[in-house]
Amino acid sequence: ELAFLPTPDIIVQRSITGSLAIDDRYRLDLSDSIIDASPRAEDAPGTVFAIAAATDPETAWGAPLAFDGLTCFGAVRVAAVGGLGGVFNRRCEVLDNQHGCIKWSAFAGDGDRLPPNHFCVHAPDARLAFTSERFNAPGYAQLARTADRRIRRLGPDDDEMGAFGFQREAHKWINLQVRLREFMPVGVRPLVLPIT
Repeated sequence: ELAFLPTPDIIVQRSITGSLAIDDRYRLDLSDSIIDASPRAEDAPGTVFAIAAATDPETAWGAPLAFDGLTCFGAVRVAAVGGLGGVFNRRCEVLDNQHGCIKWSAFAGDGDRLPPNHFCVHAPDARLAFTSERFNAPGYAQLARTADRRIRRLGPDDDEMGAFGFQREAHKWINLQVRLREFMPVGVRPLVLPIT
């Protein structure tokens, strides 16, 4: 019993949460979720964390993170990370940047400290834009049509990065455009408008 120290897993699936303050004694597993730590007007820039330690978020490291489809509004500061399909609009810092791997994700490029990452894009080279960042608004956390093409189409399974990647929006748009080109009369062009 003395040698056995359990590491509780905190699992969040297809959910919207506020800030997660979890110490590194736990393990955090997120899939198809939104973590929203939108700053208030009185908060100093860079002090709002979406995921960090509970004891001292600015100097301690949060729980190891595993994700598959994640949109984070706020800074992330964790002990270790691995996952795919994440969108981080603020700084992402990882203590153990020698282990783990991040694939098909978008980062703010604001002093990120990351483990090996593959097929990822970083701002300002890739423009990140949302239809709305305000909770309860239509299009909340949905990637805008003005977001970089790589973020909208080159995520896991050649679809969008972020919490809504499981809906396969890029595939739906491509299939719709193919069908319209195939069945429209010659010389007629349809006008397709996305409505949130």
